[in-house]
Amino acid sequence: MLWVALWLTGGSVRSLASALGEGIGWSGFLTPRLAARYGFTQAALITGAIWASWHFPILLLSDYFDSASPPAWFALPCFVIEMLGLSVIMLWLRLRSGSLWTGALVNASANVFNDLVFVPLTSPRGWITAYTIDESGFMLPVVVVATALLFWLRRRDVVQPRVLAPT
Repeated sequence: MLWVALWLTGGSVRSLASALGEGIGWSGFLTPRLAARYGFTQAALITGAIWASWHFPILLLSDYFDSASPPAWFALPCFVIEMLGLSVIMLWLRLRSGSLWTGALVNASANVFNDLVFVPLTSPRGWITAYTIDESGFMLPVVVVATALLFWLRRRDVVQPRVLAPT
């Protein structure tokens, strides 16, 4: 248990450092402006699509999908669905808190818990494991979308940003 706590603490700090750049760009700059212009749902979906596309080069041009992963035709849609769901959650938290840190923390937490807790706790059970776990499997997107739905249903609880007048 101590090992997990230490890994999560160290991993969270490291992951937060890398997620902060995306948090500043997506949560700090992009999402409030999109929400002011297009509303909650469209802003979340546009941000999620951009965020997923941002990851395509590393997903497609590296060894991200290795021999233990499902094929890209399966893994890529799972990843995109996860990003769309996370963007709903992150937009809601951003608008509710007024802070860009919420997006960075959600991003960092998702990466750390997936890599250091969920995947290592899963015992390999043949080919089905690859199609189920990690960002390339279907289970994480299912859980994220179910959680995002709860946030989406409460979208009226957040203050919509006002459209900024051109200067």
